[in-house]
Amino acid sequence: MFQQGGIDTKLYDTLGVNKSATTSEIKKAYRKLAMKYHPDKQSSKTDSEKKKAEDRFKEISQAYDILGDEKKKKSYDQFGMNGIGPGGDTGPQFNMGGMGGMPDIFNNFFGGGMRQQQKRVRVGKSRTMNVFVTLSEIYREVGKIIEITRYAKCDDCNGRGGKTKNRCELCEGKGSILKIQQLAPGFVQQSQQTCHKCNGSGSIIKKEDQCNSCQGKAKVSTTKKLKINLTRKTRDGEQVKLENYSDYDPNVDKQGDFIFVLRMKDDTFYKVNGNNLFCNLSIKLDEALCGIEREFTLPCGTKRRFKIDEVIHPNEIYSIVGEGLKDHHNRYGDIEIEFKIVFPSKIDKERKIYLQKLLNRFNPNRPKVDSSLDIVSPIKMNYDRNTSQEQYDESLYNDPLFETMEGAPQCAQQ
Repeated sequence: MFQQGGIDTKLYDTLGVNKSATTSEIKKAYRKLAMKYHPDKQSSKTDSEKKKAEDRFKEISQAYDILGDEKKKKSYDQFGMNGIGPGGDTGPQFNMGGMGGMPDIFNNFFGGGMRQQQKRVRVGKSRTMNVFVTLSEIYREVGKIIEITRYAKCDDCNGRGGKTKNRCELCEGKGSILKIQQLAPGFVQQSQQTCHKCNGSGSIIKKEDQCNSCQGKAKVSTTKKLKINLTRKTRDGEQVKLENYSDYDPNVDKQGDFIFVLRMKDDTFYKVNGNNLFCNLSIKLDEALCGIEREFTLPCGTKRRFKIDEVIHPNEIYSIVGEGLKDHHNRYGDIEIEFKIVFPSKIDKERKIYLQKLLNRFNPNRPKVDSSLDIVSPIKMNYDRNTSQEQYDESLYNDPLFETMEGAPQCAQQ
């Protein structure tokens, strides 16, 4: 009554290999195609080309997921895609002569009232790793080389851990056990716990059947170098995800992801503000009044020079357009320079007279002062910015204009 369909070779065609290809040949073909159609390789392509490459990459990954697993490959060779169940599980699903398989029979008889139960997909744990980058690396758009150590699937046993697996007797293959705890006389608590004997896998590999390379763990420790391509759009906290690249777990249906979090180190000169770069530059008083010509260095190490002929006031900001970072619309930001003017600490009497004569031309309407008025001495206050309280210089109290208030009569209230 049940008949097997024709030989399905679509997955072999997807990887461009023959049905007689070895596991090593299949893996080699997959790597070559994955490198060509990987989304990170399509940055210069159009949106339509990117979409086609993405679809092609998914087809390649699905084909390798099945053909790279001996059990799945055997089931596929025998039953085609009907032998690959939900979540990638193997197990023949018989062709009912165009009726769509066993679940469709129930749908036809009962009007779709009975639905096929989908197996819950078990997903492995993802890993997160901080990658520290500098503003210079982002500005130069370099490839950041990092080295990671992870557990990869053992190739010698194809991630199985050994030749044969036996059902765990403690949990009876369920992967979990029921624990009953007595809280008080007549009161008990039940809880499901992962089986400690098989670590939740439901099966055990005898020592004599264990793989020599991984000692039955189905995974081996590997160290690999990767390159993360930085651009001027890269920002602190940005994440780069490698799907299904976390530590290999033989007991899940889908492997977790490896997530790299980019952390930007503080730059000694520039601060990042959106796609603008901000910096402070100290100049002398004569430069602020008479003009300035200076060299400055971009984050990439390239030097530039600028010239300003006008008067620069304290804390004024000038922008150098188009020399900043990029936003996600490919628009360049600016470099903003805030000028801090350094005034001389002292000026001798002769220079004061000269400066007064020189600057009187620019301030002819200086207010006149009545010389008969009493003179008072202003005190320079030093503020502690942490406490926001004035700090007084003790020497100021020796000024004859001040006298101690201790024991002195207080002013009467009016």
